[in-house]
Amino acid sequence: MAVLILASVTLGGVLSDRSVAQSNEGASAYGGGGISRDSTLSNIAAWTPINAATTGRIVKALNSAVDFCRSKADRAFVLDCMNYEYWQIVNALPKSGEYAEVRAALEGAAKSMSGLVKRHGDQAAAKTLSRRGSQPKTTTRKIAPVPAPAVSATARQAANAIAEAQTVLLRSTGNSDLRRAQFQRIAQAMDSGAILLRSL
Repeated sequence: MAVLILASVTLGGVLSDRSVAQSNEGASAYGGGGISRDSTLSNIAAWTPINAATTGRIVKALNSAVDFCRSKADRAFVLDCMNYEYWQIVNALPKSGEYAEVRAALEGAAKSMSGLVKRHGDQAAAKTLSRRGSQPKTTTRKIAPVPAPAVSATARQAANAIAEAQTVLLRSTGNSDLRRAQFQRIAQAMDSGAILLRSL
């Protein structure tokens, strides 16, 4: 009986380990935000009203994303790095409520970048990216590089996707001066990512 119990526990552990491994592999091969969160942007609840402080957190997350991806010496990793960072922010935003339009706009850009990574990224050369110092950070999935000949073209397409997302966001403000002011701040913060991509 003891042998059977031990075998059952061991088999369960093996299956559990395999399940985790498959989950990690899927996250590494998928051009999304990874299997867990590492964003400095904590989840924003659906009931959160449009306000300057919350908008400021989103702006900070967008700027931090660009800073992190720009710090990588190899430009081949920038596209998927930005893709990863956008999904991190998207996953912190609500699907309903005042900030749902922000999520929808950013998600549109993130999906476009994911498509580019899936088509052009070299998954065999993917690796986690990290930053040391006072604000250490490590991506929760591997980031795939884009082969050198395709870097500039794919980066321009990603920058165009961000520009489209900015337009979508600004058109969603309606007649609200408050929404217009706050969404303009977010759209302006998105500019830095587009500029980085166009510089590749």
